[in-house]
Amino acid sequence: MLTTSITATASTSGDMWRERELLERYISQVEALDKGLLSQAELSADLSRRVHLDYSLLRKDLHESLEKIRAYLGNPNDPQVRLRNE
Repeated sequence: MLTTSITATASTSGDMWRERELLERYISQVEALDKGLLSQAELSADLSRRVHLDYSLLRKDLHESLEKIRAYLGNPNDPQVRLRNE
């Protein structure tokens, strides 16, 4: 019985660190894409088209999403962080 609870605790803790690692990697990759591919796409946009993608609004949305993830990573066990950012 004791072995099972220790294993479950270790597994949960490991998943938390794995989640953190993946979210940090996600942030890095989104930031890199923003500076690279998204900037290139914006420069390559056909301005003669009737409909345009609002790149500044897209960037704003991306940055807001990343800030929510950073807030979560800053204090993942605080339920107030989740409530404020939802």
